[in-house]
This record gives sequence, C-alpha cells and structure tokens, in this order.
Amino acid sequence: MSDTQGKIFIYQIDVLTKITKQTIYKLIELKSIYLMVENHEILGLSAMFCLDIRKLSEVEKICYFPTSSNRK
Repeated sequence: MSDTQGKIFIYQIDVLTKITKQTIYKLIELKSIYLMVENHEILGLSAMFCLDIRKLSEVEKICYFPTSSNRK
C-alpha cells in the first residue's frame, strides 16, 4: 500500500524497565525513531543513551517526551 518511507514509529519505553541493546538495535532497524520517556528524571540518562544510539547507527530523529497526564 503506502510506502513506509518517512514513517515515524512511536515506541513507549518504560523507564522502570531495563533497556537492552537488542531493543535499541530493533529500533535502529526502523531508522526513524521516537523514544517516549515517561519519567522526567531519566531524561538526563536517556540523553546519554541517545548519543550511543546515534553512534550505533544513523537515526533520523530521536525525541524525548516527559511524563504527561494526558495519555492516549
């Protein structure tokens, strides 16, 4: 049907859950990644993770979202 080029995949990662490298690699396969961070405190730690991800592979865009009361 429609090509997946330019498609943004949104993944909600629980901060309490341990993020494994395999998960990161799976996200990298999609090339376009949006990482959702629920915890605001983890934001700093996630930023470091973001740098590592970019080194592993070229990611089009990585965005972090703080905790929001409005969940869909």
